[in-house]
Amino acid sequence: MVESTKADVKNAANDKLKSMTDSASSTKSSALDKVNAAKEKATSAKDAMKDKATSAKDAVKEKASALKRKKATENNQPSMKDKATEKN
Repeated sequence: MVESTKADVKNAANDKLKSMTDSASSTKSSALDKVNAAKEKATSAKDAMKDKATSAKDAVKEKASALKRKKATENNQPSMKDKATEKN
């Protein structure tokens, strides 16, 4: 009877250890999933910000180019004074 009680205690301890190990493994897995999800979200946000910055930079470059073209066109246009002189 003592032997069966020792075996029962040993089996109960092993079962409890296995249960605790499984629980810890599950908790670890869940935590890793959350960390990976957070990393993906951060990477996605970073990429979105990078795309927005690039778009804004391109828009500024385009506006600057348009202003340069406009300025060059205006500089090539004869002034009102020049036009009046040509008529005389």
